[in-house]
Amino acid sequence: MTEKAPLRLRLEPGTYRCTWSLPAEDGQQRDLHGDIELTAGSVPRGEIYEDVPGSEIANGVRSFPQQSRYPILRAKLINGLELIGFDAVVSAWAPERATVFLRCALVGLRRTRNLEGEPVFEGLTAQVTHLDSIFGTGPIRSYGFPALDRPPLSGSWTISEEPGSVQEWNDEDALVRLSFHSSASLADPFRFQMMYSPVATIKLTNGVPFDEILEQWVLPLLRIVALCLGEPQEITALMLRANEGGTSVEREFQAFGLGVTQSPFASSAKEVRSNQAALTASGDQVSLLHLLRRWQELENEHHPLLETYGSFLQVKGQHPRARYLLLIQSLEGLYGHETKDEDESRRARHKERRQEVLDVIGSCDSLTSDHKRFIKKFLMKYPHSNLDRCLSESFTSLPGDVTAEIAKTPLIQNAVSRHGGDLAVTNALRGIRNVLAHGSKGYPAHELEDVALILERVARAHLLRLLGCNTEIQERVLGASR
Repeated sequence: MTEKAPLRLRLEPGTYRCTWSLPAEDGQQRDLHGDIELTAGSVPRGEIYEDVPGSEIANGVRSFPQQSRYPILRAKLINGLELIGFDAVVSAWAPERATVFLRCALVGLRRTRNLEGEPVFEGLTAQVTHLDSIFGTGPIRSYGFPALDRPPLSGSWTISEEPGSVQEWNDEDALVRLSFHSSASLADPFRFQMMYSPVATIKLTNGVPFDEILEQWVLPLLRIVALCLGEPQEITALMLRANEGGTSVEREFQAFGLGVTQSPFASSAKEVRSNQAALTASGDQVSLLHLLRRWQELENEHHPLLETYGSFLQVKGQHPRARYLLLIQSLEGLYGHETKDEDESRRARHKERRQEVLDVIGSCDSLTSDHKRFIKKFLMKYPHSNLDRCLSESFTSLPGDVTAEIAKTPLIQNAVSRHGGDLAVTNALRGIRNVLAHGSKGYPAHELEDVALILERVARAHLLRLLGCNTEIQERVLGASR
């Protein structure tokens, strides 16, 4: 028997009849019959079975196809729900036939007062795969069962829930909560079961537009869970909350779109134990709100580690060659960002010294004008950058140096042996990066994979460090075997 998770969807994926509301030439809204296909994990797609307003007619002849775009497009489903679509593209391809594509669709209960204009959202409830692995505390404190020496069916079962499994953090603008939705089978005299679904809830003091709540809260939450688990995750359910204009009535909308699988799950001790999470909120005393705020700060400053490694946390099936190059670039960008003040001073000293040398050369009568122009053109304007030093600092600045581990991999051992055994690990990594980037040589994918897995642990530990995680968490990631 398939059990439904306690976290329930308002609307199951499927195709529903609806009435689309499109603006006409006179500024009024026209209601057009059609349908909407709301599928799991993909872009919502609909049909309109009437003429779309604004169809152009030239010399009495209507030409097709015709395309219109709408930032917001609304519809009323036949089951009484309201739909709000974002970034809609309506393509009329024949009389009384048009196709609707939406970037995202929100579905909620229809009210007497509609959300006019662009809606703003005061919060969300989201479930991400393996979200419960970062809780650190389960929903059940204790349980009891009949003693084995009692007569059959004469005892009782007891359960005590854990209030501490609800974890909450807040600042002046937001509240973040980790908790469980629960359900129990009460009406069946032959079985009794309790189940729990982990969720993250975010409440905002001030409403924000759809794109902002998506970019500032939903995607960082997904990527932080992926970072903690060390592998891509999925959004299994997403509900956004908005207040009706001028009222305190809160409305909840289920989100359909790319990346939302519509498959909420119930927690399992076996699943939680099988995951080696980098941290747990209760065990490590880590605030999820703090992690989200730090992620937002790093994103706003365009931190190179976040825009390279962080942006690829959700990428699956990347070739080891691409991963190797990305990770080296991530660590190089991190080092450059953290030493930029020192680098600027070094550049200023180099520029001053270069000009001194050029002045001396300019006064040298034994050099021709061509010689002087050649030297000026090819004398480096900037000091030489050292990737070896960058990699060395990236490894040694963490609470666990992986240099010896990298040295044992076949990729590095082969590189060292080709140089007679006299080659540093960081120098070997740099040389391999250079030939891969220039396409002058390739290496076996499994050898690159071995090194990339270690480099990814380094990048992962550094990103957790930037988010404010302590050295124990960083060490846990560096020592994790994948």
